Amino acid sequence: MEGENVREERDVLAIPTLGPLGDKTFWDFNVFPKAYKGWSAMNKKDKIVAGLIASIHGLALAAPFTYSANMLKLFAAGYLVNCFGITMSFHRQLTHKSFETDKWLEHFFAFWGILGVQGHPIEWVSAHRHHHNQCDDVADPHSPYDGFWWSHMGWMFDSKAQALLFDTTNAKDMKKDDFYLWAKKHYLKITLAQPLVYYALGGFPAVVWGFALRTVFCWHITWAVNSVSHIWGRQMFKTGDISMNNGLVGALAMGEGWHNNHHAFEKSCRHGMKWW
Repeated sequence: MEGENVREERDVLAIPTLGPLGDKTFWDFNVFPKAYKGWSAMNKKDKIVAGLIASIHGLALAAPFTYSANMLKLFAAGYLVNCFGITMSFHRQLTHKSFETDKWLEHFFAFWGILGVQGHPIEWVSAHRHHHNQCDDVADPHSPYDGFWWSHMGWMFDSKAQALLFDTTNAKDMKKDDFYLWAKKHYLKITLAQPLVYYALGGFPAVVWGFALRTVFCWHITWAVNSVSHIWGRQMFKTGDISMNNGLVGALAMGEGWHNNHHAFEKSCRHGMKWW
């Protein structure tokens, strides 16, 4: 009953009344802020995740001192591979079954997503299905109702408050595939091997630009779909949540920023609905 009352209160506060073409909205995301944990209060898993993310961000800070035209090209290629792997493979094909391919091709593009360091496919798909099933409700893993920081990345550092994410029964289809079970088992090894491969290819600059900077950039673009595209933009469809169409995120995230369109038509492979 308490959860239902919170949902009703949130509906009154946040869901805008929309005109036929969609009204511009910027939601006040500080209404229900989360109480964030400090380092000492985190469990072992949270510290590993936070440490990994902080370390890769730290490496990315060396980008201005290791720049070259070739490194910029390496970054751009890595960004396209990672973004394509997350948005096209993890999101549209694996999570929503928007389209089908031969299995070898599905696995090939899913591996591109694995290189994005956003979790193994079973984990990613399960979390995103939970988001859609509980979108902007009290059980949503990363709703802006709990604060911008929480929806952007804070939700990854408090596993105790995210019991729902340990329930992967909504990804039984993924668990029947030996490739995704293999990816789960070896995900950490694949992640740690990446900087070593880049170092062998081009030394420290390649680690910075090919691995760290492109990973951080793709992280924040992906996370912006969860945060920015739920607080800033236009709602074209009354979807019962606060998903928004945001053109900037749409451009950077290969169409993912047309987020209200996506929530209205979850199984559509195409998120953009206008000629532009």
